[in-house]
Amino acid sequence: MQKNNDLVAAFVYARAWRMAHHSQRGLAHEQSGRPNEDTVACSVSDSDVLMVAVADGVGSGEQGDLASALVARHWVDVQIPAEPAASLQLGHQTLVGCEAVMSEGLQAAGVRAHGSSGSMFVGAWLFPSGEIVLGHVGDCRAYRLHGGDLLPLTRDHSYQNLGLQQPAWRKPDDPARMIGGGMMGLPDVQRVRLEFGDWLLLCSDGLHAALTHAQLTQAIRQALEACHPVDRISQDFLKSICLHLAELAVRAGGRDDISVVLARFEGVKTKEPTNENFANFENDFFESVWPSDVLRTAAS
Repeated sequence: MQKNNDLVAAFVYARAWRMAHHSQRGLAHEQSGRPNEDTVACSVSDSDVLMVAVADGVGSGEQGDLASALVARHWVDVQIPAEPAASLQLGHQTLVGCEAVMSEGLQAAGVRAHGSSGSMFVGAWLFPSGEIVLGHVGDCRAYRLHGGDLLPLTRDHSYQNLGLQQPAWRKPDDPARMIGGGMMGLPDVQRVRLEFGDWLLLCSDGLHAALTHAQLTQAIRQALEACHPVDRISQDFLKSICLHLAELAVRAGGRDDISVVLARFEGVKTKEPTNENFANFENDFFESVWPSDVLRTAAS
């Protein structure tokens, strides 16, 4: 049986991890009256495994918000074994099963054209040991922040990356795979081990399509450099980074729905934080952490 699924429960029960998330409707959907088609879901298992998911409903499909919700909830409602090694195959089975879960859920909601609905996806099961089982379909992404470097953990399932010829109405970097419509193919599932103090970032393309890798890296680095190490574990600090990464994407012209998950591993501690001369992040972090020229500086 899963424990309470709200964000507070994740902080209470997932002792090795701190996590926050944010999701917002994009300007394009606000103007057209469509809902936020992204879904962020989280839960904590009885064995203190933190389960998180970001799903991005396909915009051209009917009820993309429902499609993404069905997929995200399916990932975080699975019964997880205590050992990561036993969960790799389960991760693959869970993603494969999302096709049927989505189809049944859309049919139950009376969506007749459910074949056109689908969702991109990235999700992780975060174990107290620091190991992660990571699942991925489409163009939602996962990154690891280690020692100030933002390292991609996933590779978009685009036509270009898969070596496929895109249809005439598509671009080479458009996603060629999604959950739904029989277009998933073989999902990517992997095990990753994080070290003490490492961060995991999950996001929809509303974030990474608006910000370059350099811009995203610099924004996170500036947030960390402006905060005392003791404050980095606070829920407010994690939430603030999520909110302002989304704000940066909007400033850069992003019009899509934006979803961000940040989790920090605090389990096996190998060394003490060093730099003690950090500014206070709480004081005017809009201006001190993300000045107006961040995007121009990062792009240069």
